[in-house]
Amino acid sequence: MAAAAGCNLVKRRVLLGGLSLAALSTNFAPAQSALGVSTTPPPLALPNPQAAKADDTVGPGFTRLTIIRWGDALLPDSPDFSPNPLTPEQAGTQFPYDATLLGVLAPPPSEDNIPRLIMVLANPDAPARMIFPGGVDNPAAAGKLQGGTIINLQFLSGRWVTVDGGYQNRRLTDGTLCQISGPAAAAIGNTVQGVLAPQGGCISPWGTALFGEGDPAPWLTRLATTDYGYNDPTQAPKFGWITEVNPLDPSFIPIKRTALGRFPKAAVAVAVTPDGRPVVFMSHNNPAGFLFRFIAATNATDGTALDSGI
Repeated sequence: MAAAAGCNLVKRRVLLGGLSLAALSTNFAPAQSALGVSTTPPPLALPNPQAAKADDTVGPGFTRLTIIRWGDALLPDSPDFSPNPLTPEQAGTQFPYDATLLGVLAPPPSEDNIPRLIMVLANPDAPARMIFPGGVDNPAAAGKLQGGTIINLQFLSGRWVTVDGGYQNRRLTDGTLCQISGPAAAAIGNTVQGVLAPQGGCISPWGTALFGEGDPAPWLTRLATTDYGYNDPTQAPKFGWITEVNPLDPSFIPIKRTALGRFPKAAVAVAVTPDGRPVVFMSHNNPAGFLFRFIAATNATDGTALDSGI
């Protein structure tokens, strides 16, 4: 498999700071034992409860291991991390500051029998006060820090590690070319540059990742001076959708599914009806928001099931 070949050509290293394996286990139950997470259900009440404190507490029977941190290399051409100044080239090829786990999925087995996973994350925000020296915004870099991240993991020496320059490693940013499908495409156009402010998402039953874009308005204003034409009023309707990506295919062009509706998304979940039709649940990212449900009109297996329904 190509992924295995790519993994053998790159340097493998254990990265410090960031995501816990316990979090991964909630999204990929079959990998719990390999992740080093206890398969025994936690007790209803933890023994010897402690007062709240500033640092995290790991529960009995669990182990916390860090997988990746802000600034760690993802792509083969990733430069060394240097936050002063943080350049767009760094931001677009390294792990971002903000991340929300969508889930993990297993690629086809490789010939070397090394266990592998693909981890998918949304990158909702890039707060200037936390990232840039003196809090002075750098929109060109900020647009690259938000979006989405796909990471190769492999199990070596008793723990999961990232793969520098892994075959599926990918960043989705303000510069990512996307297709637009569904009923709104005829009115707003069938392509757009950028994925903006995805707040969450999920892994679908058919193995794709769904990113729910949040409110694009603040980002369109913030990125108005960049090179992607975000100051053009005709661009706004091209954001605020569900964006679908195939994490296993690094050449896959993300697709914005307009049949699922345009509103600021907070979370996304997918199920399948008894006759095989996808059902997508979406929460509105608003204190007075709603829960939306989309039922596909067909169980099409050609990638168009999310383009029509109610």
